[in-house]
Amino acid sequence: MIAVTSFLFLLSIGIIVMGYVTTGTRKNLLTIVGVLGLLPASKCLVTLIMLFLAKSCDQSLCDEITKLNGPYISLYDMFFTSYKKNFSILHLVIMNSVIICLCADDKFDPGSCREHLLTMLKNVGTEGVTVSFAKDRDEYLLMLKNLSEKNSDNVSSAKDASIKKLLFDISL
Repeated sequence: MIAVTSFLFLLSIGIIVMGYVTTGTRKNLLTIVGVLGLLPASKCLVTLIMLFLAKSCDQSLCDEITKLNGPYISLYDMFFTSYKKNFSILHLVIMNSVIICLCADDKFDPGSCREHLLTMLKNVGTEGVTVSFAKDRDEYLLMLKNLSEKNSDNVSSAKDASIKKLLFDISL
């Protein structure tokens, strides 16, 4: 990601410099192209900064979650942004319109995150979804175990797949 961001900035600056060197003025078509090229470079830079701020799920937790092997959709390292706050989630599962999330830190505001996710789901016409949070690793693993046992014969539905798609679309 760092290489892509650097390449996009260098390419845009190179085009601007090339236009200035060949024409002797900033007022040329290559300057416009170079400046417009800074837009995707800046977007990559913002994404890179946000990824550095996000926390990642450690390998031991990943192994414990994998051992449970529930019939749910499992997503790691989700980072959601809203107008007011950012939400870092280490892991979440989706099953039968239930989303269970493991918070990344103690400063996490479950109420705001729940409101944000439910609003996004409602905007695309998906309703009847329950969102729960666990701040503690052991509590989360217990919630996953209970979900797996309660729904051991179920498989993910098309609604769960659409929830997964939306969550991917709104996260970094």
